[in-house]
Amino acid sequence: MCLLFETIRIENGAASNIVLHERRMNRTREALFGMEDRIELGPVLDPLLTKSPEPYRCRVTYDRSVRSVEIRPYSRRIIRSLKLVGCDEIEYGFKYEDRSALVRALAMRDGRDDVLIVKNGVVTDTSFSNIAFYDGVSWFTPARPLLPGTRREELLLSGAVIEANIAPGDLPHFRRACIINAMIGLGELFVEMDCIS
Repeated sequence: MCLLFETIRIENGAASNIVLHERRMNRTREALFGMEDRIELGPVLDPLLTKSPEPYRCRVTYDRSVRSVEIRPYSRRIIRSLKLVGCDEIEYGFKYEDRSALVRALAMRDGRDDVLIVKNGVVTDTSFSNIAFYDGVSWFTPARPLLPGTRREELLLSGAVIEANIAPGDLPHFRRACIINAMIGLGELFVEMDCIS
């Protein structure tokens, strides 16, 4: 049985993007297990929420139903450099607990902090996040990520980022990159373009 998980940012007693996390979780349950009932995360998380202004990382592990919930203080990774790695065979369309394909890609980082995975000629994701690129006017995020994240979806819905097919050869046209995921918002963790190669 494959396990999946959601990572949710908890801050000031609130769970961020809970509706988008529920939507992805329930779509996944329906696609993989044929489950048509809906899990609501509010009742699961409410008794565990911390009022701390510091961010906490909540991990909800599930398959057909919620198997475990873990909340712990969040410590952000330091990412200053990315290695472009071609992985045409990589698949991670669901947020599986088994991240072995991503771990194999990360092993090719060649001294960099993380990898930027290129699949079928276009940029996708890092080993743990979506990414956005700034051209001096607008932010763009790869149109074909390995895993469409909830933060990415929130930014697309608000119009803060635009989807685009981005090839490695397009990267010099951008001024900077930003790591985005459930725990990291747009503008919180930058990578300079000359540190991506």
